[in-house]
Amino acid sequence: MSSIILWGIGNPLFGDDGVGPFVADALRKEGLQRSITAINCETMPENYVADLRRKSPNTLLIIDAADMNLAPGSLRRIPFDMVENISFSTHGLPLGMLLGDLVQKISVIYIGIQPSNQDLGAPISNKVKKAAQELLVILGKEDFESIPLLHHENLSPK
Repeated sequence: MSSIILWGIGNPLFGDDGVGPFVADALRKEGLQRSITAINCETMPENYVADLRRKSPNTLLIIDAADMNLAPGSLRRIPFDMVENISFSTHGLPLGMLLGDLVQKISVIYIGIQPSNQDLGAPISNKVKKAAQELLVILGKEDFESIPLLHHENLSPK
């Protein structure tokens, strides 16, 4: 059986940016954590790298709000080489630097959810919450490939 660790990344104080921690917490609360170990990293994924190296899972899923120029609530698997261009900077170190050689040793699947509202103190928007609930179903089935892949041409130059 493959081992999967999920990191929910983001800042719950900024509306939809908290969708990663929301998914990680919901996964644990709803008892969907059969083969996926969910960790609410919030804005500090660097605190969990040593544990990730020790556990050496087959797969690391990263759930985060990502500006993909899509409709709010859109879900996409994002190629790791594109992540630094679209994820929000509420976490400290860039993920590529943070994970280093781990990306050669384990499968890293980054799943972005297009935010709508990132205002301080705002709740997660209905569209993003609905996408998070759809993602929980996908996670329960471990059907990550059903999430569409984001392509470079979807992004406009910054």
